[in-house]
Amino acid sequence: MPLSGRRDSVIEYLTNESDTPATDTALREAVGAVRLRRVFTDRRQESLEPSEAVIREILLRVNKHTPEDEFNCGACGYETCREKARAVHQGLAEAEMCLPYLVGQLEKMQADLQTSLSKLAQSYSELSHAHDELAGAHRAIEAAQQQLIQSEKLAAMGQLAASVAHEINNPMTGILTYTRLMKSMLSEICAQPGEPPQEKCADVDRSPVLNDKFPKFLGLMEREISRCSSTVRHLLDFAKQSEPRLQLIDIVGSLENALALLEHQMVLQDIKVEKLYEKVPGIMGDFTQLRQVFVNLILNASQAMTTGGRLILESRPLADRQQVEIRISDTGHGIAPENLGKLFVPFFTTKKKGTGLGLSVAYGIISRHGGSIEVASAVGKGSTFTLRFPAHGG
Repeated sequence: MPLSGRRDSVIEYLTNESDTPATDTALREAVGAVRLRRVFTDRRQESLEPSEAVIREILLRVNKHTPEDEFNCGACGYETCREKARAVHQGLAEAEMCLPYLVGQLEKMQADLQTSLSKLAQSYSELSHAHDELAGAHRAIEAAQQQLIQSEKLAAMGQLAASVAHEINNPMTGILTYTRLMKSMLSEICAQPGEPPQEKCADVDRSPVLNDKFPKFLGLMEREISRCSSTVRHLLDFAKQSEPRLQLIDIVGSLENALALLEHQMVLQDIKVEKLYEKVPGIMGDFTQLRQVFVNLILNASQAMTTGGRLILESRPLADRQQVEIRISDTGHGIAPENLGKLFVPFFTTKKKGTGLGLSVAYGIISRHGGSIEVASAVGKGSTFTLRFPAHGG
């Protein structure tokens, strides 16, 4: 229907609905003034066809480098990849809205994640290794600190021992000399030329004290004074702390030399000696001082095996031949756990006649050689002393 016809239809409808001629006239004038004409502006938009270079650039953004990469799967809603590229150029689609491309990106992300996990695992392993090295260094520092504290204690005790030993040694020597002189004089009083002293002394009309008691008392005095003198000598040895005369030595040879000094005692006590020697490099050490250490340790081991047993001597290189380890083990009665930490403390001993200085002296000698000594023991099973020294050239 033309626009004028539509207007007439509206006027006719309104006329039929109006009640008075005046209303009808007013409506006709109002409707008649309405302009129903419309003006249109030509704004046609032409869709430009993208060039081949533009299409290739869009396809490259989704990893389609060759025609073989254009799967034309239709998952994006377009029949071909090139139609999809045209739509992207026209702003109707997104280049990344491509299923094969998204799958490829997902696989790449998965591979990158796997690589990251591998690197993370490697970093964790390196961190764990570094932690172990740090823990080992911490333990070494603690051991060095303990060794330093022990050395300072030994030095202080050594000074005290030297002072006491020098003050006691001279009077003890005098007492021992006069005791032996009294014994000699008593023998001369009782004896006559050509007769044994004991037989003649029995015939002399002397007091029973002179005949029987004095020789016994003097003998007892001599033994006890000799024992005190021995203790003083140990004190002096402990206090002396002489520096070792270092030279290249065979440490196993020093150990064997010490064993030879006590071999007769091993036989008498029915102690079997087992030697488990590996070839070890030489060390810079004092042969005599180290022999003293080994004699002390072997003697302690034999005293722990009163009813026989096994003495095991071992040697082996450590840390790429940077260190030499010596082990001396026994199958004796062992050491109580509460005493393990006191073994190297001066004057500590569990023996009835011990001075408690043997292991302290040994500890000092080993320390001055740059070495270390450790002990492990189980009551009723035996003990193991482990000595470590820096190898020559290590």
